[in-house]
Amino acid sequence: PRLRNEVPLVSATGFPDFTNFVRGFVEVLDYVMVEKDRVEVLQVGALPDRETASRHTALPSPVFPSDHLAVMVDVTLR
Repeated sequence: PRLRNEVPLVSATGFPDFTNFVRGFVEVLDYVMVEKDRVEVLQVGALPDRETASRHTALPSPVFPSDHLAVMVDVTLR
């Protein structure tokens, strides 16, 4: 069976380059999905660039305590 969702969801944070950065695997695994007609995105938390994330080879590191980055978004309901 095919998984379906009738609610029109969008990524509130857009599509960053990555949210998981480990040796041999750099991908977006973490999203904040919102119903596009009911939520307005006010601001999105900054994520590090590849150079910053790789400064200590991979995540977790002394700067980022998890292999997943914190995906943050400030929203208001419409």
